[in-house]
Amino acid sequence: DPYKHPLTTHTTNTSADDFGADAWIDFHGQQKKTTSISTYNADILRDRVHGKPVVQMEQYYEGQSAQPVYRQAVWAVLLGGGFATYGHDFVSVHDRTDWQNYLDTTGAREMRHLRTFWEAVAWRNMGPDNSLVTTGFLLNEPGKRYVVYLPSGGSVSLNLSSVTGTFAAEWFNPRTGLATAIGTVTGGAARALTAPDTNDWVRHLTADAGSPDTTPPTVTSVSAPSATTVQVV
Repeated sequence: DPYKHPLTTHTTNTSADDFGADAWIDFHGQQKKTTSISTYNADILRDRVHGKPVVQMEQYYEGQSAQPVYRQAVWAVLLGGGFATYGHDFVSVHDRTDWQNYLDTTGAREMRHLRTFWEAVAWRNMGPDNSLVTTGFLLNEPGKRYVVYLPSGGSVSLNLSSVTGTFAAEWFNPRTGLATAIGTVTGGAARALTAPDTNDWVRHLTADAGSPDTTPPTVTSVSAPSATTVQVV
């Protein structure tokens, strides 16, 4: 490729990539349509072992399944440390003349909520670690930030036994984009988290930075006037 485009493969209703760690492939592409949300997460984790980005290029489009797979799949992929796409089935069908009616849909708005959430999170410093949760999926920067996704709500135990400190906690609603602060969580043990209902929810914990230091700087030494040197710390 004389233009140095990123190169990958496009699988057909599978996530298997036969090229593995081949030098020519720049990122791994996946296509799988399933209602098993955990499969999307597991497939990303499997292909990350090659040390290259993994993109779920086609899962269920909005409108193809009664279950909101399009939203749940994207969150599961991201919590696996991967990248995802979104589309509406009626826009992808090439012979439809009313496709413009499906540009501002529920799914499109939910993707906007998703983007807003992640743009405020230092996700580049985070990695997946489902061993710390009893259900759902986890992306974290240990000791600093934890994002837990529960596709069907319910309760989860988050293992914070290896970290100390206090974390500001909130529930993020991926359907509305609203975040609700719910106090703090302390490290040092496994903590039980219970979602508000059986819809999908995101639990977000951020290390409490404490109160800002408002102490004014002090002058520790002043030299003779001729040198005009002041050291401030």
